[in-house]
Amino acid sequence: MLGVADDLGPLIKDYVVIVDKSTVPVGTADKVIARIKAGTKKAFDVVSNPEFLREGFAVTDFMKPDRIVVGLSSKAAEAVMTEVYEPLCVKAAS
Repeated sequence: MLGVADDLGPLIKDYVVIVDKSTVPVGTADKVIARIKAGTKKAFDVVSNPEFLREGFAVTDFMKPDRIVVGLSSKAAEAVMTEVYEPLCVKAAS
């Protein structure tokens, strides 16, 4: 994973949100951020978005999640992740 972080820095041209979709050890995001920062001066955010997919139901669980967990640290990243997940969220009837 850290090798990928090394490769990402030079590819960033504009603000981007990088999403870690795995359950990883505490402190991994800090390591990823440091490695990407070493390769770019552009703005970016790294967010943690672990998966809760059941075997045999991955597509259904992704398309109709019973929960969405996102770890982030900026309003910009929050706006991006809200836009990504909004179509998948069931709106409560008024």
